[in-house]
This record gives sequence, structure tokens and C-alpha cells, in this order.
Amino acid sequence: MSDPPVLQLQLPSWKLEVLGQWEFDRNSVTSEVDDGPLRKIEPVQQAAPPSSDDTAKSSGVESKLVTWKSADDADNPRNWTKRAKWKNLVMVSLICFMSPLSSTILAAALPRIRSDLHVTSEVELQAIFSVFTLGYIVGPIFMSPLSDVYGRVIVLQLSNVVNLLANAACAAATSGTTLIILRLVAGIGGSAGLTIGGGVIGETFNPDERGFAVAVYSLAPIAGPTLGPILGAFLIQRFGLPSIFISTSIASAILGAIGFFVLQETNPRCILRVRTVRLRKETGDPTLRTQWDNQKISRAFLIAIRLPFYLLFTEPMAMLLVFFQSYLWGLLYLAFSIYISIFNGVFQQSLDTAALNYLAFLCGNIVSVLVSSIISDRVYRGLKARLSGGVDKPILRLPITIGGVFVFAVGLIIIGWAAEQKISVLMADVGGALFAMGSFTAYQSLQVLMIDAFGVYATSILAAAAMGRSVASFSFPLAAPALFASLGFGWGHTLIALIALLFGGATVVLTWWLEERLTIELP
Repeated sequence: MSDPPVLQLQLPSWKLEVLGQWEFDRNSVTSEVDDGPLRKIEPVQQAAPPSSDDTAKSSGVESKLVTWKSADDADNPRNWTKRAKWKNLVMVSLICFMSPLSSTILAAALPRIRSDLHVTSEVELQAIFSVFTLGYIVGPIFMSPLSDVYGRVIVLQLSNVVNLLANAACAAATSGTTLIILRLVAGIGGSAGLTIGGGVIGETFNPDERGFAVAVYSLAPIAGPTLGPILGAFLIQRFGLPSIFISTSIASAILGAIGFFVLQETNPRCILRVRTVRLRKETGDPTLRTQWDNQKISRAFLIAIRLPFYLLFTEPMAMLLVFFQSYLWGLLYLAFSIYISIFNGVFQQSLDTAALNYLAFLCGNIVSVLVSSIISDRVYRGLKARLSGGVDKPILRLPITIGGVFVFAVGLIIIGWAAEQKISVLMADVGGALFAMGSFTAYQSLQVLMIDAFGVYATSILAAAAMGRSVASFSFPLAAPALFASLGFGWGHTLIALIALLFGGATVVLTWWLEERLTIELP
């Protein structure tokens, strides 16, 4: 009997140089084999690009394979004009922006929810706020695989519809339990953009261009949570609790309608599928196919569901990066949940005024985007020329990451002691700006690193990262009341900042060491 068909793991060039050519046996995912799902084969020569015809000119089955016309094929998203690339990315980012904005918009509304819906438990109240991000665990398990098989655009648009409908239904909720369930469903729908966006960047931009692209895209999941509490405080004071949900649903509907005309598919599988269907009609040849046509959809979908978990629990670099990013993200949502209480409680500001302090986070985010857009790709290119002889290596993104973590930790400590000693509102806001700037810088550099490292499987590793961030962003705010009641704002913030520094340093050293060990030890 012949060997079972295999799905080739198309690792990026930096890892192919270290590991040689590998194959991913899709049948071994569910069976126990001596060598595990990854098994080494001899390196193979890369085939020459096809000619200008849509099909190769060799005889036999291979002559029916539909692929890119050439390396400069205009339908390949990597060859789109800059205007087309950025129009698509900005649209994805705007849709992505609405989900994290909806996740934190209730921060200023929690006192009103307690009174209007008669919520007496502090844990239940925090769960209403953070359960939205719990949906990010469930969403990527299905959204990422579905987008790999059926395309980025249709999955993004349909999930946006789920998000806006569930969010609109929250306006009619009459109990805390109902609100928790509806916000969980809304979070599931809103999770698509957070994983699909990374795949869009990987399929559209070259490695040297991705730093700025990820900086712009990452602004959505960072600026959204920042603006959410400010918008929520404004709406609830003037129009009541339902207006929070209705306004965000209307905005999501408008963006979805615009996206119907603007968004373009970037998944090569789907683009070539459309080309194949067109060529079959034009030529009358039903044997034309793509390289994916021999895969059963159910099997491909099953592999795509399991791949995020496979990468997370078998690839040490993936595990380190995902866990570290999740810790930083959890701290971000912990800060969002208690930041307004510092100004409303410690500094005795009104709810409206206290919510405006979230603008310090936004200022930090904007500064980070400007700095990252200028130095991120420039530093990467410099390190690549100096340390790797011009070879793309994702680990060269790590110096930017550790710099961001340092600023992040300093900001946390300033926030904590400004509140503990009641120094001044300005000092707390300076800490908030530094905290946001550092967290955004670290977040976006880790995103670029994962996109670069896992190539065509960027959506899978970002799905794993999104699930990790969801667990942290849901659980960390629940622990905030007990943490700060026990240690106070000063030592509480100092503790989590020092853990972030130690965790960040260990992640950088171990990731770099693991890559070097792979290079040295593997034959």
C-alpha cells in the first residue's frame, strides 16, 4: 500500500535552513507514531516558477495544475499595489477595532449595571465586563480554520454579523446572567478579526514591510479597549445603558456594509480556486485543479482546527511567545478594569472626568505607532544585515519586544505608586501613557515575530495566541479586587511589573537559545 498523502508544512526560509525540508503527516495527527507528526525527509530542489500560462506545459496530471502565472502574477496579494494592500488592511483593522472597543465599553457602566440589573456579586459584575474576551477562546478554534478553507473575507463578514446582532440584543437584557451569555456570543463573533488579520498581513506584505503593517493593524485591538471606557461613560451619562450596545452595533453594521465593497480575498487557496473555476468554464476542461483539490474539506478543516493546539504544545518557541503575550494582555485588561476606579475613588473625580484619563492610554498608543513605524523595520533590517548575513530571522524582532516590556513595567509602577501615595492625577496619567506605549510596542513586535516565524500558518499560531490572551484577559480582572485589597495599588502594580520583566527576559533568552540549539544540534 502506498504512503498516505501528506500536507507539506510550508515553513519560512529561515526555518527551512535550520531544519531542512519537513512534512506534516495529516494522518499521524490522530495516531501514535514513533517519529511524531513531523518527520524529516531529504531536502528537495524548489521547482521553477510556472510559465505565463495558467497551467504547466508538462504532460500528464501536472499539466492540469492551476497556480500563479509567474512570480509577478498580479492576482497574488504580494504583488498588489500599495494602495490595494493598505485599503484592504485598513478595512480589516476597522472591523477588528469594533470588537475590543465593545469589550471594554462597559468599564464605566459597571455601577449602572449593578443598580439597573440588580447585580450584587462583585465577581458577577467583573464577569459581565470580561466575559466578552472569553469568546476569543472559542472563536479562533473555528474562525481561523474556516478562513483557511473558505476564505478570509466571508468569515470576517459573517462573524461581524454575529457580533453586531448579539451586541444589539444586549440592549434588551434584563439580568446579569442574560448579559453574560449575550456578551459571550458577541465575543465569539468579534474574535475573527483578531486572528484573520495576521493571516491577511502575512499573505499581503513582504517580511521587510510587515513591521509598519502590523503596527497599524495592532492599533485596533489596543486603541479599541482604550476608547471603549471613554465612549461608554459619555453614552451612559447622556443616553442610558442600552445606548452603549445600540451605538456599537450600528457602527459594526456600517463597517460591514463598506467592507462588502472594499474587502478583497487574500487567501491563495481561494484565489486560485476562483481562477480554476473560471478556466474550467473557458476551456471546457474539468480536470483542471489546484494543489488543494485532492484534500477533503472535512479533513483539511480538522487539521486546521488542531493545528493551533499542535503548534502551541509542540513548538517551544510558540509556547513561550504565546504565554508571554498572554500575560501582557491580561495585565492590559486588568489595568482597564481598575484604572477608572483609581481616578473615581482615590482622586475623587466624577465618572465623566475619570473616564477621560483613558486618553493617556491612547496617547501612549499613538506614540508607540509613530516610533514603531519608524524604527521597527529599520532595526530589523539592520540586525538582519549585521547578525544573520541578510537572512530573514524572526527572532531579530526580540530587542524591540524587551524594550517595550521595560517601558511597560515602568509605567505600571508609576501608576501604582501615584495612586498609593495620592501624588497627582498627572503622574498617574504619565504612568498610563508609558504603560500603554510599552504594551503596544511589545504586543505588535510579538505579532510580527509570530507572523514571520510561522509563514502560511500565521492564522493558526495567532489563533493559539488569541486563545491564550482570552484566558488571561478574562481571568486577570477577576483577580484584581483581591490583589489590590491585599497589597494595595503600589505593591500590587510593582509585583506584576517585576513578573513581566522577569518573564520577558526569560522569554527573550530562551527563544534565542532554542533557535541556536536547533541550528547546532540538528543534522
